[in-house]
Amino acid sequence: MFGVYHGAACGLSFGRATPARFEDCVITNPDMVKIRDKIEAEIDSALKADDCWIGVDMGEAGRVPKHIQLALGSLDLIMTDAQMTEIF
Repeated sequence: MFGVYHGAACGLSFGRATPARFEDCVITNPDMVKIRDKIEAEIDSALKADDCWIGVDMGEAGRVPKHIQLALGSLDLIMTDAQMTEIF
């Protein structure tokens, strides 16, 4: 489950969670630890395997929801060669 929390923290911090973002220097960074500790995850069996809902708590402004219908890299949204090269 660590990957879910760290991947979400990377998405919020860097806009994406590439393999380089899973190196020790990023994982142990105190700012990343703080962000990771604020993330909550729950299983929603009503969602498809490649869907998710993300909610960001903005304090007094409330919670901002975002629905990801197809995860990039899923069978229905295959990454291009250029996207793969950019990540790796």
